Amino acid sequence: MANKSLRTLKKLAIPFVLLAIVTSYIFALTQYAQHRRSSPMSFQPNSSTLVKVNIPHSSDEHGIYASFNDILSGKRRIVEADPMKAHSQYAIQFDLNSPASSLIYIDDEVLEVFLIPEDTLVINIDFNPETYRMDHVTFKGVTADMCQYFFEKSAELGQVNIRSSRNVVDCSDPVVYAKLLDSLALKELSFLKAYQQSHSLPEWFSNYEQSEIVYQKAYLKLSHPLNRSTDESYFDKVKLNNERAIFSYYYYHYLRMYISQLSDEVDLACLKPEESQRVMAINQLAEAEKILTGEVLDVFLCQVIIRNMNMKRDEVVKELLDRAYTHNFEGETYYRYIKTRLQEAQNMN
Repeated sequence: MANKSLRTLKKLAIPFVLLAIVTSYIFALTQYAQHRRSSPMSFQPNSSTLVKVNIPHSSDEHGIYASFNDILSGKRRIVEADPMKAHSQYAIQFDLNSPASSLIYIDDEVLEVFLIPEDTLVINIDFNPETYRMDHVTFKGVTADMCQYFFEKSAELGQVNIRSSRNVVDCSDPVVYAKLLDSLALKELSFLKAYQQSHSLPEWFSNYEQSEIVYQKAYLKLSHPLNRSTDESYFDKVKLNNERAIFSYYYYHYLRMYISQLSDEVDLACLKPEESQRVMAINQLAEAEKILTGEVLDVFLCQVIIRNMNMKRDEVVKELLDRAYTHNFEGETYYRYIKTRLQEAQNMN
């Protein structure tokens, strides 16, 4: 009798077990889909991203614009906001070549946010009418948690985008300069580590943030005008071929400086300016091939080619394109992007 009752209970439990398994499976798929959507690996260069800034209950006109670092051109870009509705809603349209942080300037206030291609981020801001400062800020979108990280980071460290302060550190002594940079970087890395213990951030974003901190510090040390008089211990030992830093603007800044110093060893003094530029670009490419692989090399090649394209060095660009297409590019993504840029430049001439 007891065995029969046990068999009956098992039969009754089967549907509930199956339901639990199916529910867990659906939840796992949902989590995977959300993670996949927030992962930037499948995004294409030159994609559009929209930021909507909502300032409810505001009758004043606000001056709003944004800046961000473009890894393919290697330059900082400025984007103006367009009013959407009276003075309470604004839209900022970005053309992104990769996930990137951006500074949003709203009158005298600054917010750091994180953007990914083909996405829309909504920022809701409540202003205090007496102090005209932001009382409350919320973010809505795929990168909302990352924007919140930047918001809490600026509150904790006392300034928005602490990396900017490293660019204005004024010290003629490279050793003292290095210690100042180390101190600023330690504050950021410590905050990131502590934040991750109580908040869930995508691994690729944490890699991006850590890379921005580490490689900017290494770049600034490497580019200090008086660093040649210091010993090797002054410089940071960082990984050169680093796929985890694939979207870091300062990673490529560091690579450019590092590789250009290797290329400086070639004597260009006896060459004409045009030939000197060509040899320098080819040498940079050759040095990059020795230390970089995969998509990192693709992005670096893009920077070299676009930089020469912007300087109207047509013959150099042609040679670089031929060399890159036949030997260097890992995939077609970045080569197609360069060809598009080249076609746009030709159409404008």
